[in-house]
Amino acid sequence: MSDPVPTPQQEREARIAELRTRRRARLRWLAIRSALSLLVLTVVGVVALYWLFNTLRGRDVLLNQIVDLLPAGNELTWSRAEGPAAGPMVLHDVRFVHRGCPDREGKPVVWPDCKVALVTTFTARRVMLDPALAPLFGRRLRLEALGVSGATLDLPENNEPFELPRWPDSLPGIAPPLALQAGAIEIDGLKVTRTGDPMIDLRRVRGGLDADDGRLHLERVVADTDRGRFALHGDYAPEDRYRMDLTASAVLPAVAGRTPARLGLVARGDLRRLDIALAGNAPAPVKIALLLEGETQPRWRLDANSDALTLAALLGNEDEAAPYAFDLHADGVGGNATVQGRIEQAQFLAKILPSKVSVEGQVLKVAPLSLQLLDGTIAVNGRADFNDPVDPRFDGSLHARKLRWQGEQKDAVAVIGDGDFKLSGRFRDWTADGNATLLRGSEQAAIALKASGDDKTARFETLRATMPQGRLDASGEFGWAPTLRWQADARLAGFDPGYFLPDWRGAVNGRLRSIGETRDDGGLDARVEASDLGGRLRGRALSGRANVLAHLPAREGGRIDGEGEIALALGASRIDAKGRVTERLDVDAKFSPLQLNDLFPTGEGVLRGTLHLGGARTQPNIEVDLTGQSLRYDTWRAGSLHARGQLPWRAGTDGALVIDGETVEAGLAFARLHLDARGAVEALRVDGDADSAFGRIEVAGDVSKRGAQWAGALNMLRFA
Repeated sequence: MSDPVPTPQQEREARIAELRTRRRARLRWLAIRSALSLLVLTVVGVVALYWLFNTLRGRDVLLNQIVDLLPAGNELTWSRAEGPAAGPMVLHDVRFVHRGCPDREGKPVVWPDCKVALVTTFTARRVMLDPALAPLFGRRLRLEALGVSGATLDLPENNEPFELPRWPDSLPGIAPPLALQAGAIEIDGLKVTRTGDPMIDLRRVRGGLDADDGRLHLERVVADTDRGRFALHGDYAPEDRYRMDLTASAVLPAVAGRTPARLGLVARGDLRRLDIALAGNAPAPVKIALLLEGETQPRWRLDANSDALTLAALLGNEDEAAPYAFDLHADGVGGNATVQGRIEQAQFLAKILPSKVSVEGQVLKVAPLSLQLLDGTIAVNGRADFNDPVDPRFDGSLHARKLRWQGEQKDAVAVIGDGDFKLSGRFRDWTADGNATLLRGSEQAAIALKASGDDKTARFETLRATMPQGRLDASGEFGWAPTLRWQADARLAGFDPGYFLPDWRGAVNGRLRSIGETRDDGGLDARVEASDLGGRLRGRALSGRANVLAHLPAREGGRIDGEGEIALALGASRIDAKGRVTERLDVDAKFSPLQLNDLFPTGEGVLRGTLHLGGARTQPNIEVDLTGQSLRYDTWRAGSLHARGQLPWRAGTDGALVIDGETVEAGLAFARLHLDARGAVEALRVDGDADSAFGRIEVAGDVSKRGAQWAGALNMLRFA
């Protein structure tokens, strides 16, 4: 019996079933092939990543790719590399240069679309990186360790326009391009400069940090620098209402023999309530406390006080200025503040009477700022609008009433001054004018000022002082951009400086001129000329001339050179001096005679003779022949004094210098003093004897220099 013939419908269903079977088979094959391809790609990727990060050849390829992907204007070079990219990897002689453009009208500009580039340069003798690779896939760079040694960082000039503080926008933000976590930071030598000028030298830094968008954690960061030793620890989170939990401390440098300043800072809270306190010793206790409450318009209070704060303690120098005592208080809401307090230094005392200061947007107002000083008052009213930071507008006035000052002499008449001055315009086009009266007993002087200028120069068209005896007329120009410079001329016709310096009354004639400008090396040349001097000063006849040129160094601590000539006669005194000071000295001075009271109102006695300094600047030869009688200045006294002889510096030459004095007070009191020095400063034989209230003393000894070392021997000491 034959098979039945399938119907067309059955044939169509059979065909569909066959196609479905083939499709499922094809899909299984595609899935297997895709899986195999993905497996192969994964293996290849893993192998490639392993090769890039764990082989030296892969490290070189990766570093070259990083260099190629740097934005335009950036450069990265190194002399050699050690270790794989997976770390630890060491790069030697690293140099990175970043070129950018300043913002234009508040909008960022891409390099090189600017005329002047802002260049940041980083160099390092050695950089060590030990990264953790897995976090990189989440745009996070985690370094187990980061080491830098022998590095420099030169920052571009800060061209950011001035802005008044905005709350809380003025607080710094945290927005690194890549989240960074460094478990162990080790920096040994990083000098930070700005366009070549030193800012700070980070000699040694240890600690850790974790920086993410809107968040920063510092883990016991300790930095030893030329500005002191600093320690920081804690958290700062701008994204979380500017939350702070920070502690910081500083031990500032001090010269030998002085106690270093020690300061500590604590910041706790957020915009709802923020407490910031700074306390320490500099050298006396210093306390500053700031409390803010409220997120949008905070109510705040600031208190600051110290009984003896010195600039020497803060700057680490040998400044001998008297310490400052202050007690300042300010409180307010938002940008509106009431300020009061006092500042005192030695005999100077200034009180800040309750004053109003406000900052709204970019407008600063004082209405008024009142000060009490010199037994009088000064009131400042004004408004400064910084909405155009390049060319701000301002309008202010100053009113002084009953200011009083007096000289050191008992018979000096006090001067009482009143004045009104006004300053208005824009930073690039401003004017200033004012008038003042100075009353001394029944006599009166009038002062007139008229000036104008821009953002680079101030021009003084009128500076006039008129008084019954005569007048002073001066004019000049002072510039600060692009470099410091000035030029001033003054004509004196019976001018009485006693209205300004009560101890120096007189009627002086002459011409004064001063010019100065910055040199190409950054130093300053300044010249002062005085000619046709005449008249009277402190009741003494005055005549003479002077022409002095000084070459000031570009940096603090540099060498000051100069040259000049002075011929001055005042009363019974006559001083003639001329010379040059460079690497070598050639200075001559002659006193024929010098009455100390002529030049120093509180001095006494007379000095006659000559003085010559010659030889190398750091090793001067001295030649002196001076005689003094009844000398007194400050706490130093001598009934008589005679110094005669010459003393060269270098050993191998013979010199002799004899000093004799009677009734000498110079720290110790001596009825008689004799000192005989022979040889040279580097090989000196000294014999001396003196009589005092304690007895008679005789000494003999030697002082010599061998190489860079000084040595001395006391051969004889007798005390009766």
